[in-house]
Amino acid sequence: MADFQTSVETTKFYNKDIWDICRLDSIVDQCIADEVYQFACLKGAPSAAKILQEVINQPQDGIIGRDTIGMVNTSDDYNLICELYKAKRLEYESNNG
Repeated sequence: MADFQTSVETTKFYNKDIWDICRLDSIVDQCIADEVYQFACLKGAPSAAKILQEVINQPQDGIIGRDTIGMVNTSDDYNLICELYKAKRLEYESNNG
């Protein structure tokens, strides 16, 4: 029972403190939402927001708001995913190099 409770609490944490804060339900393309989510789990929601905002040439305030969501949902999904991969890789390399 303890393992189940821990799993439920962990799921609630990631939903509330990562998925919801990043407003990932508002992103139409699930692959993009998943990429942002994965980065947010490792580096935090504000860092993930800044990377996303950098890629779509938005001011990097670390908050995924209406403007960021609008830009993401009107961007070319394939190019946005490629740019997210590149930006994430550079971020990882700069911190682990």
